[in-house]
Amino acid sequence: MTVTRVLIADDHKMFCEGLAATLTPRYRVVGMVHNGADVLGEIERVKPDVALVDISMPGQSGIDIARRVRKLGWPTKIIILTMYDDPIFAVEALRAQVSGFVLKHSPRDILIEAVEKALRGGTYVDRAIRRKLRAYAPDGDEPDVDTLAESKPGADLTHRQRQVLRHIALGSTIAETAKALGLSPKAIEFHRGRLKKLLGMSTTAGLIHYALSHRILAEEEAVAANDRIQPDD
Repeated sequence: MTVTRVLIADDHKMFCEGLAATLTPRYRVVGMVHNGADVLGEIERVKPDVALVDISMPGQSGIDIARRVRKLGWPTKIIILTMYDDPIFAVEALRAQVSGFVLKHSPRDILIEAVEKALRGGTYVDRAIRRKLRAYAPDGDEPDVDTLAESKPGADLTHRQRQVLRHIALGSTIAETAKALGLSPKAIEFHRGRLKKLLGMSTTAGLIHYALSHRILAEEEAVAANDRIQPDD
């Protein structure tokens, strides 16, 4: 009998180890990755049936990873694991064609159900999120991927602000963002503070919410190209 091969990607090592212990021996855990930038390479190397990926990791978000896997045509099923229970995260994950969206604090049975449904070719959304998704359907029922409401445009942001916002959503530190954009840490702190004022946010979680709901992460390839241009401030 073939045993399902699972890859775990999360920047918290203790969480990965605990999850691996939970999944074994039902599934075979073939690897653990702690940086988003390494996930695609590991998926290509070990070819897991399922990858359990945190939505927010340094280097690359789980949603970006899901988009890349689909674009590359790889068969690995991506299931997003997250602590964020705001439905907008599920909406963006579903738009990226993930096979599952599960909250980290949900019981083990929920995760197992998500993995099994993904293996059958379905898409699983955590029960705690399904009810909240009704707000995205005109008839008040739980919507499918194709009927999810399109995000409305928000405040106009400069190119630099969008770059900084994207790094915030990826979980990058101020030092990491400064190095990536060729700016000083003080400049990044200024941009972060300015973004909070412009968008009416008081927390980093609010900025991440905005980045996902306005598809800032979907601009990854264009932003990466622009990042190679000489910094303008």
